Amino acid sequence: MGRNTKTEHNRNQTLDIFRAFALCMMASIHFMRGFINDYQGTWEGGLRYILESAPVFFFIAFGMTALHSVSGPKKWRRLLELGIISLLHQLYQKAFSPFQFDFFLFLWFMLLIIAIFRRLFLIRLFRLAILVGIITFNLLIGHEQVAIFGEHPFGPIPWAFCVIIGMMIGLETQTEKQRIRLAVIGAVLIVCAYAILWLAPDLGLKLNMTELSKWKPTTSTYLLLWSGIAMCVYGLFGYIRLKTKSIFTKFIRILSLFLLQGTVLHYFTNSALARIFHQGGYSTDVVFPWHMLIIAIAAVCLAIYVVITIMIDLRRIITAFALNEKTLYLCGWVIAILILITSLVFLFTGLSLSGLWSVSAIGMLIMAFVIIDTRKIESI
Repeated sequence: MGRNTKTEHNRNQTLDIFRAFALCMMASIHFMRGFINDYQGTWEGGLRYILESAPVFFFIAFGMTALHSVSGPKKWRRLLELGIISLLHQLYQKAFSPFQFDFFLFLWFMLLIIAIFRRLFLIRLFRLAILVGIITFNLLIGHEQVAIFGEHPFGPIPWAFCVIIGMMIGLETQTEKQRIRLAVIGAVLIVCAYAILWLAPDLGLKLNMTELSKWKPTTSTYLLLWSGIAMCVYGLFGYIRLKTKSIFTKFIRILSLFLLQGTVLHYFTNSALARIFHQGGYSTDVVFPWHMLIIAIAAVCLAIYVVITIMIDLRRIITAFALNEKTLYLCGWVIAILILITSLVFLFTGLSLSGLWSVSAIGMLIMAFVIIDTRKIESI
């Protein structure tokens, strides 16, 4: 309806670049926590501070396509797929920590809410009301110390703020005027974050600059500041032009189209790379040189891309010579359910935690493989 091909193409490119950037950012900080410290006043601390904002970028990227994900006849299948991955991830984490409202569970919960109330989320005023409501509650009622419906760091309140910001961006047509307006709105949010810090004493809040961190109880200043920065970054990405058949374009498209699979796989690619760097003598006790940091970040991002492409090729081979898509999907589901049951047996019978970790990790890898849709590659 009034959208020309060029505009739609540019919009999709910007979405792809931002989603790929968010995934790389998240994978990089998860890797770097094992190698660089977060001491204040050092470049390592500054870099950690910036990259720890990865959840804001990722949840905004997730929100950009959330409404599309819950459209059509396959929406409940997508919810079920994400729900199984979330449960397996809970069991995977259980080997080290108790159950909590973690990353995947938050994504599943938000997708469920959006699916149920999809018609309401299509209304701009409804989305704006939720954004204002979250900040107001967080500031004046929760006093910045409460994560509702789940423990910090990923309770739906206040982190739903970022997902809804993503929905606001994703529903806009990408034009020059929209990019400028987006950057202006982002700048306003940044100003609001610092205004809250300045007015904090009058509001009865004890806030300071050190609380602009997700490791503190999630503050409104943090959400506003980094959401504003993310909106400005998204606006800038709109000026990037990707060459149609370049390797870099394929890299961006693969990470964007298979964002969920990349999120699952980065736990394992990061673990493998961490062993290599640890064997090389690097750790938080050793200064991590700049050139090695660049190599590490590149390796982290490329590893995810390579594993996804291997999975895509493997799926194509299996469907070409052994099973059709439907049979492969069903077989994968049967294996995943059996692994889930095995993981629950490990959990409730008090068997080896390492066994629980291994079984649930295999389940996550199988689910990442099962939900790959090779038809998406046709658009690359």
